[in-house]
Amino acid sequence: MPTKGNPRHAFRFDDGLWEAFQDAAQRDPFRRVPAVIVRDFVAWYARQRKAPAPKRPDAAPPRCD
Repeated sequence: MPTKGNPRHAFRFDDGLWEAFQDAAQRDPFRRVPAVIVRDFVAWYARQRKAPAPKRPDAAPPRCD
């Protein structure tokens, strides 16, 4: 899977959802950036050859706000 691409496609996410996604991405054991995680998910969802099933990071500890 290439790590660089042409930024032709824009996606809009709720700010809270994107923040939660970035927090989860920081717990990714492979330390992939969010864009790579999204690309990997799309490849798997589209049933691209050899695209591994995505794995969720461990749950975050509860916030004490």
